[in-house]
Amino acid sequence: MRTTHFQRVLSYLFPIKIWKGSGDAHPNLELFLYRGQWQLATEDAIYSDGVRYSPMVKAFSQLRTQIPAWKKVLVLGGGAGSAARILRKMGSASEVLLVENDGQIIQLMESELPDENIRYVCEDAKTFIASNKIHFDVVVIDIFIGRKVPEFVSKDTFLAACQRACHKNGIVIINFMINDVPDSERFDAMVAHFTNYAVIDIGINKVVIVKV
Repeated sequence: MRTTHFQRVLSYLFPIKIWKGSGDAHPNLELFLYRGQWQLATEDAIYSDGVRYSPMVKAFSQLRTQIPAWKKVLVLGGGAGSAARILRKMGSASEVLLVENDGQIIQLMESELPDENIRYVCEDAKTFIASNKIHFDVVVIDIFIGRKVPEFVSKDTFLAACQRACHKNGIVIINFMINDVPDSERFDAMVAHFTNYAVIDIGINKVVIVKV
């Protein structure tokens, strides 16, 4: 995504809108440059915020001592690639597979991750994980439609498939947003699926770290 020097400088004062349009799965998308980082936004939510994306910063910071040993990381809901960017900033050399169902997002952002060990796959996360045969050290679930986590994310079948995609002693990270009472009830039912987990509270976002 081309930007001018003037835009990059101004981005340290306020967000600069670089692109606006629609995606394959999102009717309204906007891409901003803010303080040198990409922000991917819908009408009511920010999907990515470069290396400042707090759910992944908080989760990976808690797991910092384990990061050097990670060889393969799967991110379901790739967005603008914040998870991969944060891992690289923390010194990870792992292979990172970003599964994103919106081809327009991939087209916008793929060139911004010039790293042969980071790649996008354009596919629905539910479909991908159901047929996946690869094992990962970490599976990150960061899937939203606006501010809502899709229903399938909290279902036992999907969660079990994500756990099976991990190596023994692997980790599943889930970013969940609670907007109302039904969301809260669904979150409680979801975490009941696990026996060994911790929750990071970031306001309306709850980040679950599950040890497989």
